[in-house]
Amino acid sequence: ASADGERAQRVLDALIAAGTPTDARNRSGQTPLLLLLGARVQPGTPCPQRQLPQLVRVLVAAGADVGAADDRGVG
Repeated sequence: ASADGERAQRVLDALIAAGTPTDARNRSGQTPLLLLLGARVQPGTPCPQRQLPQLVRVLVAAGADVGAADDRGVG
């Protein structure tokens, strides 16, 4: 899981460096931050406890809207 978190960090850093909008939405209105926080996972799915807070900080520092909600109103 640690390698996955580190890989996710590198991908996120590269996307932000390339100018990818941090609040781009998919067809369901979900932003990267919503997806990172589990907008599409099933209850009980394990998450990277150590990497998750750092990935959230990176997105927020890059301008992600912490008040964003998807098309269902989940935010």
